[in-house]
Amino acid sequence: MIHYDETVPFVQLFGMYQVPATMADAVEQHRIDALRGAMERLEVGPDIFELLVTDDDSITDDFGSLCDPIAYYGDTSLSYVKPGTLPNLPPVPSSLADMSVGGRALWIVPQVPNRLQQADSASIRKIAILTATSFCDTDFVEGDREANLRYIALNSVDHPASAVLRESPILWAAFRRNIEIPDMVAQRNADFVKLFSDMGIPLEPRELECLSQEDLMACATDLRLFVLERNRHVVFCQKCSKEMLYLNAQVMAASQTAHIC
Repeated sequence: MIHYDETVPFVQLFGMYQVPATMADAVEQHRIDALRGAMERLEVGPDIFELLVTDDDSITDDFGSLCDPIAYYGDTSLSYVKPGTLPNLPPVPSSLADMSVGGRALWIVPQVPNRLQQADSASIRKIAILTATSFCDTDFVEGDREANLRYIALNSVDHPASAVLRESPILWAAFRRNIEIPDMVAQRNADFVKLFSDMGIPLEPRELECLSQEDLMACATDLRLFVLERNRHVVFCQKCSKEMLYLNAQVMAASQTAHIC
């Protein structure tokens, strides 16, 4: 479900919620829904992630990116697979640590941020659950305070193992895992139908269909047509929006070359 907040500009929703074009996109959309659902169940807001802030430079300040099962390994394989319901993900890093894959020295648990170290056990437990949710870890079992802190520390893109495993996929490729997710194409289409209906500007049936190459080229050639046609599909469909922007870039490049000549 798309969470609409009246305090957030409507257009910003399209930076988060989209109809996926690839399996990687589908996993990302699933993670967004799963994390929001977990935060509601745990009755926490985004401020809980401030406990993860460190004094050092982090690769990212976004929790979803910090605990990303695909970005952790720099894995691009799912970007070439059509969206579906059975993605083959890289392993959860802490599971590799448990098996000492790459050597025990690779999995030394770093010092956790001071705020997290000083937090109460209930908050640490909640962050561990959110970390597992973000990594799509269906085998996660809550532990005691120290076990939860270890889990959080190991399953972070900031962990040194991430850089090593990006360079040496042979170390982890055999441990890939299959998970099951909802049909995020159908889910997001239904979400956008409800969103626009609730806003009083319902989608027309044609706006749920991908544009033809001819229509995409027409929009790319003259963006005024895109606006005047009010076909919102190209805004929230990753496949069509990427294709239209690619074609537009080609049109602009050709126009600039012709102008120079």
